[in-house]
Amino acid sequence: MNIIKRVTRFIKLDKKAKQQVLLQKFNLLQNNKIVFDNFDGKGYADNPKYISEEIFSQNLKWDVVWLVKNDSVKMPPYVRTAISYSDEASRELATAKVVVRNNRWSMRIPKRKGQIFIQTWHGGMGFKKVEGEAEDKLDKEYVERAKLDGFECDAIISACALCSEQYRKYFWLNPKTEILEFGQPRNDVLFTDCASVITAKVRNTLDIDKDVAIILYAPTFRDDKSIDGYLKDFKEIISAFETRFNKKFVILVRLHPNAEELFDFIEYSDKIICATHYPDVQELIISSDILITDYSGITFDFALMNKPVLLCTLDYEEYIEKRGLSDLYQICPFPKCNTVDELITLINNFNESVYQEKLSDFKKDVWMPFDDGKAAKQAVGWIKQYIK
Repeated sequence: MNIIKRVTRFIKLDKKAKQQVLLQKFNLLQNNKIVFDNFDGKGYADNPKYISEEIFSQNLKWDVVWLVKNDSVKMPPYVRTAISYSDEASRELATAKVVVRNNRWSMRIPKRKGQIFIQTWHGGMGFKKVEGEAEDKLDKEYVERAKLDGFECDAIISACALCSEQYRKYFWLNPKTEILEFGQPRNDVLFTDCASVITAKVRNTLDIDKDVAIILYAPTFRDDKSIDGYLKDFKEIISAFETRFNKKFVILVRLHPNAEELFDFIEYSDKIICATHYPDVQELIISSDILITDYSGITFDFALMNKPVLLCTLDYEEYIEKRGLSDLYQICPFPKCNTVDELITLINNFNESVYQEKLSDFKKDVWMPFDDGKAAKQAVGWIKQYIK
């Protein structure tokens, strides 16, 4: 039994997917159409956004469609939209030559002959075990969907050699899937000279004074939606930063898209700001001075800019048991702690020169990122061979 038959035994086509099968019978592929999906319709962001931006910058006459969760999602005028899981979305997907997404399908989308599926994924190098490496920890239905998704994937974009190795081993790719070692398109913006403009935009949007330093708190999600591992009271943390660096600070709280509905467990104020629904986390990365996270791959996006990253893992033992961490967590150069008191100590004792030296060695000897500011251009170049 081939992998398609073996996997689809576990996945029942829902109404929308059945509609798409019918649409495929009566509609030709449109060779100039490309459909983008960011976390099942969660806006214009992440790797898909920057590929879309490159298409526009090259003035390519492609029909660009984005799946959105509702009509309130803000999109640029040069793309069309379709509501995720709607009949309209089914029609767009059924007739698209190329589909670009950054996560696994939540709905079974039958791939038709001649279509190209590109997986950008939503993280580069990371600490937590993912996909096949954590198969025994993941929901069975998710695993079966992921296996089919991987088999149907024509290409996946890689951030570094360690990512490429991880994809080959654990992402259930078929032997013909191309691993595109371009770096992450979303990180191209980190290599431009527009940091001051983006920072001004973020500060204006979130009402942050230009003389106040910014801490970004961006933990990853927990599979069981637990908030036990999240920091909740930031007053002492902000005070420690202000004492250590002799300036005013605010903290932006940015939850992972898979946990964004949990955002209101924190008491926000003018110094503790909710940034969970800010549309583009890369703009927050550019605008922030320091990152506090746990097991999130945002660590490596932030570290590309050589800025300080502190890892605070309040549920370390539980997370290891429930999800698991790779050896990379132990050898990385980022200061680590497991309690708020330990985090305060890290802040008080932070040594910038020691940190930069360790980070430089880690980049050169272990990480070796592909990011160079040209990932989106390379991705569009690859897509051009299929879009007519």
